[in-house]
Amino acid sequence: MIGDELGWLFPPSADCPPHVNRLRDLRNYLHLAFRELGFGLPTARQYEAAHWLQHGPPLLMVQGFRGMGKSLVCCIAIPWVHLWWRDKRAIVLSAADPRALANAQLIRRAYEEVSVVRHLAPPPEKLHRDSAHAFDVNGASPATDTSVRALGITGQITGFHGDLLVPDDIEVPKTSESPSARMKLRAQTTEFGPILNPGGRIWVLGTPQCEDTLYRAFPERGYTIRKWPSEYPDRARLQSYGAELAPSIRAELEADPDLEGEPTEPVRHGRAVLDHARRQFLLAGYTLQYLLDTTLTDSERFPLRLRDLIVMDVNTELAPEQVVWGSGPEQMIADIPCLGRDGDVFCRPIKTVGEWLPYTGSVIAVDPAGRGRDELSWTVVKILNGQLFVPDWGAELDGFEGLPRVAEAAARHQVNTLLTESNFGGGAFTKLLQDALRDVHPCKVEEITHTTRKERRILRTLEPIMMAHKLVVSADALRKDYELAQKRGGDTWIYYSLAYQLTRLADQPQCLPHDDRVDSLAIGVDYFATRVEANTERFLERRRKDAEDQEWARFCRSVGQKPGRTEPNCLNQNRARGFLRGGGMPRRKPKPRIG
Repeated sequence: MIGDELGWLFPPSADCPPHVNRLRDLRNYLHLAFRELGFGLPTARQYEAAHWLQHGPPLLMVQGFRGMGKSLVCCIAIPWVHLWWRDKRAIVLSAADPRALANAQLIRRAYEEVSVVRHLAPPPEKLHRDSAHAFDVNGASPATDTSVRALGITGQITGFHGDLLVPDDIEVPKTSESPSARMKLRAQTTEFGPILNPGGRIWVLGTPQCEDTLYRAFPERGYTIRKWPSEYPDRARLQSYGAELAPSIRAELEADPDLEGEPTEPVRHGRAVLDHARRQFLLAGYTLQYLLDTTLTDSERFPLRLRDLIVMDVNTELAPEQVVWGSGPEQMIADIPCLGRDGDVFCRPIKTVGEWLPYTGSVIAVDPAGRGRDELSWTVVKILNGQLFVPDWGAELDGFEGLPRVAEAAARHQVNTLLTESNFGGGAFTKLLQDALRDVHPCKVEEITHTTRKERRILRTLEPIMMAHKLVVSADALRKDYELAQKRGGDTWIYYSLAYQLTRLADQPQCLPHDDRVDSLAIGVDYFATRVEANTERFLERRRKDAEDQEWARFCRSVGQKPGRTEPNCLNQNRARGFLRGGGMPRRKPKPRIG
């Protein structure tokens, strides 16, 4: 029985060949199964997880960073259980049926392709139960429950029973994105006890999806958690892990303190892979799903900071080729009211580089006003050389009556496109916008459709742009934002400020009382997001080469040559450029003599 007096420890038997005795260690079986299934060799962390599954307590949890392969290890381990306990019943629970089906197919493949458990594969006789989600192993005793069954956690799980229960990533964004969803999932996990047979075991596999993760309550229910984060923790995070951190990671860190911040699995998940994951999941998501730390600090919960902005006087028509961000004491701005979190400040640029040129694109993004005290907000966003400039924004409580002011702002800044949400008012709002623009500033109106949750969409748009210091904001617009918020009056006026909304935005539903101004900013920034990824230095280099080409053309005309690179009588362009930079007078190549 699983959980008997021997537990998962097998003493060597004189009746078994040596190679069979070696398979009593789950790690040896894992090595063999990975090779025969074509997965290569297990990683060190996967070996450690297998050892924990075998020698851990009856109720345990494996928390591993995304991509560690904990589900793969567990699915391959189930045939190992039947190798020694053929009559045990295993139930694998997943967040949804498609994932459950994928797990069942992987387990079934292990029975058919791993040599030492091939004799346990379901036989072709019709007397044995065999389906996509459930099947019996060969030689199992008759029972109501099948040897292996895969179910979705949100489906019907009451009535089934098993000796090994494997909840595999039951907490996903869909099951944890709201308090009601987490409450429903928590109610489903209370069924684990009635499902489990006496003496059985539960292997919980998971990665936290939110700060209020369901997994934080598992120790109170008797589970022992072991964590394998993607990076060696620093001293502060080491304390937050406590006894849950894998002993191997703690021992390696104590032996070499310089490992702090380095990848724990550098072969498969090196620094480049983790840096890419950090950009994709943002700071809070990376801390939860890769560092496995659910005690988020304020800087991780609220990743947008005002000091990442560049604040300066933004011209309506022209902008510098490059604006250089700075955050030293000399760059801090004291004459603009700052509603950011403690220690956050506005900063001016260190310098501007190049000439002042016309913008290459401009939009005005409008967030329609909903019911109650929501605002009609708009933001003007312009682009030049991969940097975004915000010369102006505004907000009105009047709702539809504020549309003339939107049209006036579009005309004042000569924008090319107006952006608004298509999933508001069934198209009526867009029609009213077009009517307001017709006589003031006719321009193209585009409707934007959003399917992602608002808070997550705004963070994924603004965080990478602000962290790269690609967003330049007008100082006058920041003062205007503060004054407009104060006009709302009452004790809640601060909630209307863009600076407040930026610095209190978290990846949680309804984390802000009002989000109209930050939403309109995100809509405008997202329109240019793909063009911001380009390097500003590349734009400057291209402009320098264009200037050289123009100077080269003028030089060619002055000496009577055609300014083309393929002209046979044209001087060598590189030599001419050297002359133009002060390298001396170019010489003509002598013509070869004939005869």
